[in-house]
Amino acid sequence: MELFDIREFDALLRCRVRHLAQDGIPALGAVYELVGARIVRYARAIVRRSDDAEDVLQATLLQLLKYPESIVRVEHPWAYLLKIARHQAYESLKNRHRCIVPESMKTPELNIPDMHWQVDLQDAVSVALEHLPGDQREVIVLKI
Repeated sequence: MELFDIREFDALLRCRVRHLAQDGIPALGAVYELVGARIVRYARAIVRRSDDAEDVLQATLLQLLKYPESIVRVEHPWAYLLKIARHQAYESLKNRHRCIVPESMKTPELNIPDMHWQVDLQDAVSVALEHLPGDQREVIVLKI
């Protein structure tokens, strides 16, 4: 079994990021090949969704593409890249809960003066169910 040597990995990452700084986007594939799956696994552990983890990878690589010299200068580039990914993952979690609902999709406020509306609602649902074909009625009843 071969042990993972972080110093070798840091050196390889630093080398690929230097090429990225010189060659730009064409060199991004080599960096992606080296760190892509690892960052997605790491991000998935934080955000708990594969599609969000892939978005974290994309945002992390975009940061790397914008500022490759920041990775080249640090002592431990892999740890720094994970720090960027972690930040992106936390941002993803924070933004996940900031969903803005457009006015057209909001439901109007109900001003019902008393609690008799529940009985009326149940009656209306029962009448609506009676007008449905048997198969559809069965599905709706099972859902309720």
